[in-house]
Amino acid sequence: MKQQHIRILSGIFILLFIIATYPYWKTYFSFLNKPAVVSELELKGFTFDTTNKVSLKHGGEEILLSKKADGWQVANYTANIVQVKDFFSSLKDTEVISLVSKNPENQKEYEVSSDSGTLVMLSGQKGDKSIIVGKEGSQLNSFYVRAINSFSVYWVKGSLFQKVTQTTSDWRDKTVLTLDKSKIRKIVVDGVKQFTLTGADSNWKVAVLSQEKEIPASQSAAFLDSLTNIQASGFTDEKEKQEFIQSTKTSVTVFGDKEEKIVQILMVMKDSNIWVQVSGNTEVYKVVASNLAPILNGSESLK
Repeated sequence: MKQQHIRILSGIFILLFIIATYPYWKTYFSFLNKPAVVSELELKGFTFDTTNKVSLKHGGEEILLSKKADGWQVANYTANIVQVKDFFSSLKDTEVISLVSKNPENQKEYEVSSDSGTLVMLSGQKGDKSIIVGKEGSQLNSFYVRAINSFSVYWVKGSLFQKVTQTTSDWRDKTVLTLDKSKIRKIVVDGVKQFTLTGADSNWKVAVLSQEKEIPASQSAAFLDSLTNIQASGFTDEKEKQEFIQSTKTSVTVFGDKEEKIVQILMVMKDSNIWVQVSGNTEVYKVVASNLAPILNGSESLK
């Protein structure tokens, strides 16, 4: 074989080797992976600390997130701080894959026209910024987006699409109740099942009428855990709140030292949920029934 042919075949082999091994070595050359910076989509300046207001408009409805002195609100409700922080993280992590169109006639196709998609308006120390988040792309966690003052439509990746398409309920704080279990000394359950739990630390007893029995430490821990951090799965609407008011309820009253009442919780079993209202709070939450089952079934310990 001629020397020239050997060189040509060697070159082809090296080229094929580079192509075949590209996925393995490309990570060592970050400049090959870094997406182009698009100034009109630059959102990193809008952070949890520098932003005062976020408006999400879609289909004639608006979800308004606003910063207050004591935290963030969504509509007139306390917002879930974790959800809000995740939103700003998703802004920062949004990366451009490619420019797909500059033709205004194509905006409807990508759902980034003025009457489609989700209009995201940001306001804060860095001024104001508005973008339209369109439909999802063909790749996982990809979608289309356009700055409100531009014809350019970009295909981007990140979790922002999932965040801006959430409902008001998704944004709301779902913490029903948090208690310090070390301060609980007695729990009185009054309803279809009536019983009392008394104790401290891992030494607890359950009493029903004249019967009394010590509870294993694992079971008393389950009782306390079910009460000390109650998280909602959702919220009742006005019709459901009226139904709650008219329903026969189970009350769970928690006491501390010297019979001091810490809190009273009213509960109504509804399908796979328990509707819950805490004293001093007008909200009626929906809690997955299994999360409160340990405390409501406390009398079963006597069997």
